[in-house]
Amino acid sequence: MATHYYEGEWLEDERQGLGTYAWGDGSTYEGNFRQGLREGRGVMRDKRAGTHYEGEFRADMAEGIGMMRLLRDNSTYCGTFRDGSPTGRGRFDWADGSWYEGEVRSGRPNGRGRKRWADSDVYEGDWLDGELHGRGEYRHSSGETYAGEYVLGLKHGTGQYRWSSGEIFRGRFAHGRRHGVSHAVLSLKVPGWPKHAPLMLAVHSMYVS
Repeated sequence: MATHYYEGEWLEDERQGLGTYAWGDGSTYEGNFRQGLREGRGVMRDKRAGTHYEGEFRADMAEGIGMMRLLRDNSTYCGTFRDGSPTGRGRFDWADGSWYEGEVRSGRPNGRGRKRWADSDVYEGDWLDGELHGRGEYRHSSGETYAGEYVLGLKHGTGQYRWSSGEIFRGRFAHGRRHGVSHAVLSLKVPGWPKHAPLMLAVHSMYVS
């Protein structure tokens, strides 16, 4: 039968002050208690959730500034917590080298933020529940860029896509594809023309997805 135990300070028959509490599943908390609840600074090792949290607690939950590590993939979050979840502002770091820094709600990027992927692609702009959503700029490591609107991770709305060659598409996107009337600036290759000063041609087009 799983048993819980507490070792530490008491006040009027309640856990109060510094102490260690252990659950039957192997989870442990070391830190401050107030009126029987985790309150103040502490370290929580949650075996069931597979997390290690070090930081502030309020009313028995992670609240304030802290750091949480997800043991299954060694990813970390450093920043503010609310009601036990990453909420406010902070930074995620993943084992593959990618990271996110900005606004967070319920453990996901929400609001304004910046993410860099392992392949060096970078997005800076609006997020909704971990998806690119709103306005932002995506810079590919190849040199191509997109600045404009997103809906749930896809280019959707008005935007501009620029290739590393200098060619530009400016217009509307729908579900990740060019759509409707657009304005494009294309690079022309003319034999003998200097590469450092390419000829550009403006073109108006109609796209239907």
